[in-house]
Amino acid sequence: MRPLIYTKNLRNLRFWYDNSQQKCVPFIYGGCRGNDNNFETFEQCQEVCERGITPTTPTPGPRPSTDGRLPDPSVCLLSIERGECDKNERRYGYDKHQKRCIEFTYGGCLGNDNNFLYLHDCRLVCENTPYPPETTTPTTPPTKPTWTPPDPAVCLEEKIVGNCTQRIRRYYYNVETQTCEEFIWGGCESSNNNFLSLEDCWRLCRNVRPPTTEPPPPGI
Repeated sequence: MRPLIYTKNLRNLRFWYDNSQQKCVPFIYGGCRGNDNNFETFEQCQEVCERGITPTTPTPGPRPSTDGRLPDPSVCLLSIERGECDKNERRYGYDKHQKRCIEFTYGGCLGNDNNFLYLHDCRLVCENTPYPPETTTPTTPPTKPTWTPPDPAVCLEEKIVGNCTQRIRRYYYNVETQTCEEFIWGGCESSNNNFLSLEDCWRLCRNVRPPTTEPPPPGI
């Protein structure tokens, strides 16, 4: 693509890459507008366009290959990235969801190769290339957790007040009196014989009786 040349009072010698000659050639830049095929030095034009070498300043995503070919179409499947830095440069990238090239603002450095200077180049590389449909691996639906009712054996555990200083009302099953009773819990350390409500305690423990110890058989 030829550089866009506009004349004003300021006239500067610049260089652009002539694809038909496959070399960098000089031109007079008018000093405003124009496009990105506009280099301040012959060497910079060579580095970017003739040898495909990344210059010291950040360059856009797809770099020219050494034989002048367009980027591999696989770059079109990359996500469009603004990159770092704080420039606001107009670029074009292929949106694989919309299946078309769209304009985006490039920050000026980093990013990836789904980044074209010209809409025409993006369309040429990406919009005429068939892509395999994206496949998604079916996911196994999560299994619902099964609820296991509490074991009434917790009602035989010792009541533990704990060593902390909070004063929290709780309930425990007193196996000696065979009733649920209120106590003040300190807020840390506990046994499972610690219920939020009197109803919870009674629902689980009302049929629990103290364990019995049978006397040993005679003669033992």
